[in-house]
Amino acid sequence: MEWFEASGRVGGAVTLALCAVAAVVCVVEGADAAAVAGIVLFAVLAHVSLLRPRIGTSHDDLIYRRMFSDLTVPLAAISEMRVGRLFEVTVGDRRLVSPAVGRSLRRTVRRPPRNPAKIYADLVEDQTHARMDAARERAGVTIGSPAQRELAAGVRRTWAWPEIVVALVVLVVFVVTLFR
Repeated sequence: MEWFEASGRVGGAVTLALCAVAAVVCVVEGADAAAVAGIVLFAVLAHVSLLRPRIGTSHDDLIYRRMFSDLTVPLAAISEMRVGRLFEVTVGDRRLVSPAVGRSLRRTVRRPPRNPAKIYADLVEDQTHARMDAARERAGVTIGSPAQRELAAGVRRTWAWPEIVVALVVLVVFVVTLFR
């Protein structure tokens, strides 16, 4: 299994650090419990939206880690893949999008220079294309074939129960402390 680093990791880490500092200040200063619960809720949402999303590949699958679920997509079932502002694949009739890997707006809008240096999104795109091609070859399918459309039914969702439970518990605590 190879995981590609998410684009928002630094921003997510800074956000969590600021939330920790704000929560400590609120506790030390004796702020209302709703303020602390609100900061913790914000931190949980920052974690699931900035740090959890990620793209990974195994021998035969592409794994989308989303905010509250994981999607496992057979690499051979992917008919189209591109990395623009977001990472996008087309599987059957579905278009799956992830913010985990992407290009900057400037890199997306402007034409690339004559000798562009490889950026991380290019490396992810190249490696994923190579794995998709190898998986299609192993499975004996071609792009757009009926066999590939059958493989598209193999997309599986797994819920991220720890993140869901923590977010719901913190939300309930926030609402209860807000209205007490």
